[in-house]
Amino acid sequence: MGGAALIAVHVTKVAAIPAFGVAAILGDIFWFLLGFLFYATAYAAFAALISRQEELQSAVAPISILLIAGYLLVYASLPDPSGPLATVCSLLPPFAPFLMAVRMAATDVPFWQIGLAVALDLAAIVGLTWLAGRMYTNAAMRIGARVRFMDAFRGNARG
Repeated sequence: MGGAALIAVHVTKVAAIPAFGVAAILGDIFWFLLGFLFYATAYAAFAALISRQEELQSAVAPISILLIAGYLLVYASLPDPSGPLATVCSLLPPFAPFLMAVRMAATDVPFWQIGLAVALDLAAIVGLTWLAGRMYTNAAMRIGARVRFMDAFRGNARG
């Protein structure tokens, strides 16, 4: 569908489409993969807290709020992609996949900021993977009752 739209726009000349290089497309794919890994791991960690499907939405609501906040921060940072809001938020792991891809497309981002955002995002993914494993291990034996976050993290096996 997207390909058909691009061909139609190119043939009819209704809109101007900027030329994208291979580096821009690969950069977007890279940030997508980092964002996917971050949020998939976060969802896995919080889903380990529940025992019934009906409780899933309330358990993962904080992650959904982070996703929406990242989406809205893109629009807040578009007028000034080199401003302090965009710069600081693009380094934070929940928002880096959204904002760094936009900043890299809109302006020249210093390499140290890209490297720092990637390093922080990878560290957050590793940390969330460890956290998800610990929470699942400690919550797996508690069938029937919802497990509180701190109980799953500490490993209190009561109940």
